[in-house]
Amino acid sequence: MSKLKNILLQLSLILFFMIFVIAIRFEPMTKTFQFDYDEGFNLMKAVLYSKGFSLYSQIWNDQPPLFTVILSQWLNSFGHSIFSARLLTLLFSAILIWCFYQIVFLELGHFAAIVATFFVFTSWLYIRLSISVMIGIPSLALAMLSIYFLYRYQQKYNKVYLILSGGCLALSLQTKLFTVFLIPLILLQILAFCSQSKEIKTNRLFLLQSISLWLISLVFVYSLVGILYQQFWNQEQLLLTHLKQTPDSRVENFNNLQYINYMIHQDYDYIFLAGIGIWAIISQKQKKGLLPLTWLITATLILLKHQPLWYHYYPLIAIPICWLAAYGACLLYNLFSQNIQKNFQIINKKN
Repeated sequence: MSKLKNILLQLSLILFFMIFVIAIRFEPMTKTFQFDYDEGFNLMKAVLYSKGFSLYSQIWNDQPPLFTVILSQWLNSFGHSIFSARLLTLLFSAILIWCFYQIVFLELGHFAAIVATFFVFTSWLYIRLSISVMIGIPSLALAMLSIYFLYRYQQKYNKVYLILSGGCLALSLQTKLFTVFLIPLILLQILAFCSQSKEIKTNRLFLLQSISLWLISLVFVYSLVGILYQQFWNQEQLLLTHLKQTPDSRVENFNNLQYINYMIHQDYDYIFLAGIGIWAIISQKQKKGLLPLTWLITATLILLKHQPLWYHYYPLIAIPICWLAAYGACLLYNLFSQNIQKNFQIINKKN
């Protein structure tokens, strides 16, 4: 009974988040014709697919198939309207926020989780991306769900969580491939989790089984979706379209360093806290902070090279920045609490 209550509570929190965003952004959600031209592409593909046209052979598609399929089914179930389509992205955003809170809570506790989640929610353009019919937030939501199951695995070492984690990351990649860099980072995290237990650390077979199981579930789910929707036979649309774009230094999106600098300056206060968080992780040798730190470094290096660089890639670095900022906020909170306690002790001694 308590488990059912907990599930209902978590679902109600996700619903509350969605209602809150709708309340503060109802007019843009219902009246804005187009937040980004990607919205038009995604809606056209979903409508055509719902009418029986095939992806890749009859519908040109330079992205993985999953979001188009889900959006098509969603529109058939809840009506063909822009509000309905944006509601789907908002649902994915709510899942991302919920997973992010749970992950930081398992690492650092409620205070840090609340702070980090608030930072993500208020980060540059996050709310706008949460109500845009675009594939970045859904892909990141599934990636965060994968990481959440990984942290659940750390608590109980139940291999079902490993299978779910690998499967969710596969679904993330079948939504948008820009989360592929998380594969080696998650493998490192599995190694870090296993090294925390002395019994598991010396059991190489258990470690090998854990990594193999995660990779098998990842490859199986990714391959299954790819085969079902004829993805693997149309690599020209998926890969060459992105690789053949001609760089143009006159365009802002091709000046990577300048544009990344512009993006992170929108959240400069979070960058400050993230810097403190990085210092805390390195100085205190906290293995728990390995994933957000390696995520930020890897994503930044990739975005420095990837062209063109679009504003909707920003959550790739905003999420680890906010995650690391939680470490910084936690350190400052603990220092502040210790100073207050010392002052009270001095006052009590004087009295």
